[in-house]
Amino acid sequence: MPRRTARPPATSSAGAFAGGIEIANAFSELNDPDEQRARFIAQREQAAADDEEFQPFDEAFIEALELGMPPTSGVGLGIDRLVMLLLGRSRSAR
Repeated sequence: MPRRTARPPATSSAGAFAGGIEIANAFSELNDPDEQRARFIAQREQAAADDEEFQPFDEAFIEALELGMPPTSGVGLGIDRLVMLLLGRSRSAR
């Protein structure tokens, strides 16, 4: 399967800000099945070195990408940041 772009794979991201602090982070997901397979293989090799962040190889996900899964994205909402905003705090208590 030919690569979809000549440029290195990248994701898009954006942040949501309120009250001067970031409360959420949004991002696009990698959609290239060949690149994702290569990354899964690299992760599997790192797992042999006891990598705690290892994710299992997901062949069904690769197959969905190959069959034309539409572009996907995600968002991470910081509940702690939202509470800070509601309480009028500008810094975390950490």
